[in-house]
Amino acid sequence: MIQSVKVKNLSLSKDNVRKSNRDADLDSLADNIAAHGLLQNLVVTPLKKAGHFTVKAGGRRLRALQRLIDSGRLAGDHEVQVLVLEDDAGSAEASLAENFHRVAMNPADECSAFKHFLDKGASAEDVAKRFGVTTRFVEQRVRLAELAPLVFAALAAGEITLGVAQAYAVTPDVDRQARVFESMSRSYYGDNPDNWTCNGFVPVTYLIMPPWLRTRAG
Repeated sequence: MIQSVKVKNLSLSKDNVRKSNRDADLDSLADNIAAHGLLQNLVVTPLKKAGHFTVKAGGRRLRALQRLIDSGRLAGDHEVQVLVLEDDAGSAEASLAENFHRVAMNPADECSAFKHFLDKGASAEDVAKRFGVTTRFVEQRVRLAELAPLVFAALAAGEITLGVAQAYAVTPDVDRQARVFESMSRSYYGDNPDNWTCNGFVPVTYLIMPPWLRTRAG
């Protein structure tokens, strides 16, 4: 259902899938909305308080609108068109679909979002078909969602690259991942996992391997 809602009655969903780089180009987006209006409806779900909604897709647009109101460029009671969804799972999928093929999402956001759908009962094949990627891509991202918390946090913050995170995912042992990460953090020589060394010569891809694999690799 499409309806008009005052911006002040909208809030950003805590589970909006784009959690990284939320301020990227926000000023230019605000300028565009000021000049041309909101060209794409926000996707929302209703809150318990009548007339209030949480935004599931369009978080950056909401923040741009709020910035325009705060600066006086839009009226405090400015209204926008929204698409109201009752299905929370559907709105989460809408949020991911909206962001996936636009400005690249942080891989950590993709990991969390795909895992969300799998936890809700979708198969990797279902998720892959919905977003136009391979099943292998989905499985690789979901594997990263199981990284040690400090490694996953580093990926989300952009402190390590996707390649480095994938090197840690070689082992499911999160304690080992954490130990190697702490060691690597003291001797970082680039964003290629083969360049992340300990004592100047042992690559992270070797350190993270289970002992039996390291024996074969050596």
